[in-house]
Amino acid sequence: MRRSWRPQPTAANSHTGSPAWALSFTSADTANPTTTYAYAAGASAGTWTYLTGVYNAATRTAQLYVDGTLAGTAAGVTPWAATGNLVLGRGLDNGSQDDWVNGSVSGVQAYD
Repeated sequence: MRRSWRPQPTAANSHTGSPAWALSFTSADTANPTTTYAYAAGASAGTWTYLTGVYNAATRTAQLYVDGTLAGTAAGVTPWAATGNLVLGRGLDNGSQDDWVNGSVSGVQAYD
């Protein structure tokens, strides 16, 4: 099971072709759910980056802002009710912790 949202710097990938930030949303809290992404190219190691993820329930879209500029959009995001805690700095995939942040996280704010 994967709990999201999870912004993450990724290596070169098929969507952007270069290192990128990825904001991911899963369709359900189950094994192997469908995942929807918003990508933003240009992630670089050693650089503080201000990331903001916004979900719009009315349009079922999500936006990823990098340093205050809209950089990626995901459409068709499926909401579901999480039963676990908010966790920052890692993912959870089929019950196993993964995708640990290799860096620092600062100034986190979460709103319902």
